[in-house]
Amino acid sequence: MLTKFATAVLLGFVLIGAAACGGGSDQARITDLEERIAAAEEEARKAEEARKAAEEKAAEEEEARKAAERKAADDAAKAEAAEQRRQEEEERRQAAEQERQRLAEEERKRRQAASRVMAEAAFEGLGGSADDGTRTDPGDVSVTPKYGQAAEVTTTPAVTFESKRRTSSGRWSITTLSNDDGTNKDDLVVYSDIGGPNRVLLSPGLTG
Repeated sequence: MLTKFATAVLLGFVLIGAAACGGGSDQARITDLEERIAAAEEEARKAEEARKAAEEKAAEEEEARKAAERKAADDAAKAEAAEQRRQEEEERRQAAEQERQRLAEEERKRRQAASRVMAEAAFEGLGGSADDGTRTDPGDVSVTPKYGQAAEVTTTPAVTFESKRRTSSGRWSITTLSNDDGTNKDDLVVYSDIGGPNRVLLSPGLTG
């Protein structure tokens, strides 16, 4: 297959031969053919440039598409990793909360046990004496617990407690009483879990 340059050269020889045989009358036709050849070659050149430009644009678009796909894949991987980290953080938070609740429950039980020991010691100490720790008459203690207030306490033999204060531990209301007159030291701790007053709906009586 002849190239465009070879075709043009061949046509040039033909035109030159035609010009030599036909004289001046053929010169116009030769010139016209030359111009057509030049125009055809120019169109072919422009078409080739357009083809190359289209190929380059298609290659750029393909590369942009691949880059977009890579970015989408990277974004999806990052989102999945972030979700995995979030789940792990949530699991750690839940585990920490469960541990906190366990420790709080253990502390609550420990305080309750300590409160019981203190209460037992207080009541046992109430019947003791400064001499040998025993007493034939342990006396009597009357306690009237109150909701949200210090309990009222009376004792036989009577003891005037100079110090009286109320604290709380969980559901327990704790009234601590103490007295020290230089001869005897009396300490009393009252634990009460009495609830608040209940509302009772009073219905009017029926008359006959």
